[in-house]
Amino acid sequence: AAKNRIPIASPLASQSSLINSNPYYFQVNPSRDYLAAETADMVAEEYYNSNFIILKTQDYSNTPEGKIVTLLQEKFVNAGLMSERNGVNFTIYDFKAEGPFGLRRIMSKSKENVVYIPSSDEGSLSIAISNVNNLASEYSITLIGANRFPNYQSIQLDHYYNLKLKYIAPYWTDYSAPATIRFIQRFKDNFGTEPDNFGMQGYDVTSYF
Repeated sequence: AAKNRIPIASPLASQSSLINSNPYYFQVNPSRDYLAAETADMVAEEYYNSNFIILKTQDYSNTPEGKIVTLLQEKFVNAGLMSERNGVNFTIYDFKAEGPFGLRRIMSKSKENVVYIPSSDEGSLSIAISNVNNLASEYSITLIGANRFPNYQSIQLDHYYNLKLKYIAPYWTDYSAPATIRFIQRFKDNFGTEPDNFGMQGYDVTSYF
């Protein structure tokens, strides 16, 4: 296909080496590295005057989650915000080694406590988030996560609400938009059911190309 300049549209995959070698390959779903960079940009722009806590549950080097930590450190340092009175307090807390008992020591009453856990392991995340949630009644806390978080069955949804979970997602549906309302009604008329995410994505991708 590359040799004959035939376009390939990949609607579902988020990782492929073809994106770097084939100019006719279109990857609709953004990669985890791209989402990591966007997450770092969002955090740096919105939480530059915060008490930022990296909750380390395991070695996160050479992972997309660890990339966010590196990008944030670079952004805060380059902007001259690191450890400034009106800037960001940046703490890496070794949760695996120190446990939950030292968390209160690094929390702030005057700044928003922004917690990021560089892990994709559901078990580790569940334990860490549960312990951070125990402090939500005493401190204002924002949890930075990933779009996979709502799929983790072992993490209670009320923890996400208490910790004001925020994440970058590649897909989002505005159900109040007239175009969305029209699409859903036409879909129901044709198929007798509500469209799921794949129904919407299929329509969007096909329309785009």
